[in-house]
Amino acid sequence: MAKKSRLRRPTSSKRVKKQVAAPQARDAKPVAPGGAPDATRGLAAFQQGRYDDAIRAWQPATRSPDAPAALCNALAEAYFRRALGPVQPARRIADLRQAIALRPTHAVLYFHLALACQRDGQMRGALAAYEEAHRLAPADERFARHFALALVSSGDPTVPTRAQALLASARTGDETTARLRALSHLQEGEPGAALGAMAAVRPARPSRSATGATRLTPLGTLARSLAQLAVNQPDEALATLASMGRPRSRSSAGAILEPSPPILSGAAMLATVAAHLRRGDPDAASAALMAQEIPADPDLRRIAAHLCRHLAVELQLEERAEAAADVLDRALEAAPGH
Repeated sequence: MAKKSRLRRPTSSKRVKKQVAAPQARDAKPVAPGGAPDATRGLAAFQQGRYDDAIRAWQPATRSPDAPAALCNALAEAYFRRALGPVQPARRIADLRQAIALRPTHAVLYFHLALACQRDGQMRGALAAYEEAHRLAPADERFARHFALALVSSGDPTVPTRAQALLASARTGDETTARLRALSHLQEGEPGAALGAMAAVRPARPSRSATGATRLTPLGTLARSLAQLAVNQPDEALATLASMGRPRSRSSAGAILEPSPPILSGAAMLATVAAHLRRGDPDAASAALMAQEIPADPDLRRIAAHLCRHLAVELQLEERAEAAADVLDRALEAAPGH
């Protein structure tokens, strides 16, 4: 099993104390107030959570080429802890880069820099940081998964092959990895492989539905239904969506977050509409569309508008002009400019 990194557990204050509390030479002169940096003063500030003061106390001594490695590590930890606090995105990114400059081989710092850049919309910086984290810790599956997710989200046409290579050594039954594999297979135009990836999922805490099938998380269930639609299995997709139930969000340190319940329910509604259309049942598709609000997410709204237009055409072919007009109203509601 791959060794896990401690993603959000900073170095303990006790360890930092050992790093900075090196014995002074007998003939060393006392540190004058306001003079050279005081390691003890910086340590006291660090232990009290005053990372600004700790950084100010330790920073001057680390500018020398022969600065003690232990002090550089302690200063990097202070920057890292400040970055994890309630700071602006630009400050968080800057602090993480400072920490990396002091500890350039510490993979966790690159990982957090990648997360910060991605949240700030700096995908190029995020990809570079994920790649370095993965290079420094290739056995860490979480680094590989986040790197693969960033690649798949980037829109680069060469991404699917790179993402599959990153996930090649990951556990087959892990649901997050399976979803990423399925997504990259869909981008490659291989829906059958995507469905196979989802079928291989073995949840860490197995649960069973009433039919005895392995129950996935809501996002995993949605991913399986989309893969079933991609291979023209609308009945199976509807059955999978029916087992989804009410979506719940969840998170854990270092895990890829589930989308919020409104996004999940909106995507599930659109998948249900698409499945009914694929079955040739515009009445059921219309009922599913009208039973729920149009999703607020911009991408889902564009998909909703496309499905509404397709459904309206099907209704017009059946000479049901009034129903088609109602559906077109929903299309305009979803995407007024299209």
